[in-house]
This record gives sequence, C-alpha cells and structure tokens, in this order.
Amino acid sequence: MKRKKMSELGEIGAIRRILRVLEPVIPEKPCLPIEDDVQAFDDCKLAVKIDGYSERMSRYPWERMSDWGWRAVTGPVSDLSAKGYKAIEMVYSLGVPKDEDIRRIEELVFGIREALKSYGVQFLGGDLNSSSGEIWIDVAIVGKLISTSPVPRSGAKPGDKVYTTLVNGYGKPGLLYKLYQTASWKNASPRLLRFRPSAVTSFPKIISAISVSSAIDSSDGLAKSLKLLAESSGVSIEIKKLPISNHMRAVLKKYEVGIEEATLFGGEEYEVIFTTKEPQDRVIQACNNERIKCVEIGEVLNGSGEVLYKGKKIAGIGWDHFISP
Repeated sequence: MKRKKMSELGEIGAIRRILRVLEPVIPEKPCLPIEDDVQAFDDCKLAVKIDGYSERMSRYPWERMSDWGWRAVTGPVSDLSAKGYKAIEMVYSLGVPKDEDIRRIEELVFGIREALKSYGVQFLGGDLNSSSGEIWIDVAIVGKLISTSPVPRSGAKPGDKVYTTLVNGYGKPGLLYKLYQTASWKNASPRLLRFRPSAVTSFPKIISAISVSSAIDSSDGLAKSLKLLAESSGVSIEIKKLPISNHMRAVLKKYEVGIEEATLFGGEEYEVIFTTKEPQDRVIQACNNERIKCVEIGEVLNGSGEVLYKGKKIAGIGWDHFISP
C-alpha cells in the first residue's frame, strides 16, 4: 500500500485501509456492515461500541472533567441508540500520567458515573494504565436490541425523506468550536460554554413504530454524517432545511459565527439522523409519542454519495481526530 500520513487520510480513510488488513478475520455476513458505527453479534441481539478520547483532542480547556466523562459515555450510547439498541453494560481503559492529580481523575470518573446512572448502564470494570503526557480513555459499551431490527446507515433509498431528532439541537457545538479556535471563549459566559448533550435513548422505540431505512448518530457533524449515510447507501442527499432554532440563530449572529457553518460543520450534537418513506404526520407522531422533537430536513436522491444544499454540493467534513485542529 502507498505510504501516507494519517493527516492525509483522515479518520475514515485510515479506517478503510485498516479494514483491508483485517478482512480475513471479518465475519462473512455481519449483522451490520463492518464500517457502521456499531457491530452486532449473537443473531443481532447484542451489539458493542467502543470510542476513544484523548484529553488534548477531545476536552475543551474550559470543560469540567466531569462533563468530559459524561460525553465519553454519551458517544457510544448514542451510536447504539441510533441502531436500535439499549446500552446495558460498560467497561473502560484509562491512561493517566504518573504526575497527574488524582482529584482530576476522580472528577472524570464522577461524570462517567453520572452518565451511567442516567442511561441505566452497569459498570463491569476496567483497566488503568500509565500514559505519557495526557489523560486518555477508551469506553466500550454493550447494548441489547430493543427495536424490531437493527438499522444500518446503508439503507437509504431515493424518495426517502431525511429527518433529524432535536434533543440537544444544532448550532451550539459549532459555536463552541469556533470560540475555541479563535480563543474567544475566554470572554464568553460560563453558561454559554456549559454543554452536556444527552443521547436519544428512546430512538429504538421510533424504529419499532415506523419503517426507518437508515440511521446514523450526528456527533461527527451534520454534513459529515449525511455524507457517510449517502456514501454507505449509494445515494445522494439534498438538504432543504437547516435544523436550527431562532434562538440559536440569534446567538450565532451575536458572536458573528455563520449559521450554515455552525449547523452543517459542527459536531458533538448526538442527535439521530434517519431516513424513511413514511408520511410526515406518522413520523412526527412517532417522535411525539416518545417526547422527542423531529424535523424533516431533506430528501434522498439518486446519486453516488453527494450532499447538496441550495443546489450545490457541499463538503462532507466534520470532526476528524487526524485533521481537525
């Protein structure tokens, strides 16, 4: 294979090359495509998701350690929920520098405990390691199928409508990232900077109530998540409406952050993007029954992995551990 740096490949490109190496030991007929966000086993009744986080790359300088710990759990719970699974058990591996203050680790673990209690997930143990330079954590969570069947990100069909949940909302994560990039966060209020998103844990019930053809967690950003869904499904997607509130539009305007930029290229929203042919009133009713706001944002078209907005192709970029600054 051609020599390339990780920063040239990006996360998705690197994963695809790694999977080629592992191809001989990948199941012939997995429950979900191997590139999907979770992997299912035991006749699809169980699934597992693992996420890794390093402090330098995934914790904002103003962010409490407990909030970082909360997000470390929320990520895999969100991915499992988007596929139709309820998170049930967790293990982790934690790396800590030798000279780190144990109180910071206790605060991190306190946030993990808060998330586990909130999501009804049991802690089964973990591993503690010495690390060089920074704290890192890997979180693995097992989920059980509670929807009628798992939903891949590869099932979108032309004519499907595209929806997203609105539990945490879009715009604020993009704003926070912009404040971080420009160091403007130092002048922002603590209330604005505080953000503790929640996974949409009742989404499996929506899968059981209506026919959902594909679904994906939005934590890599709206544009990138739609790009992954379109590429996996062999279709294109046209965005017709940005899912952002009037209040957040006003906040973005105040901080001179572009509405389209913050909405499309944010990340950490932990919403669920899904596609369906069901009538809009049935979709909205299914969401309302679970006390979740859902909004139609676009349509699936014939194509080959493009995402369109205002009649033009947009870059499917979002958060990437090897490219994002």
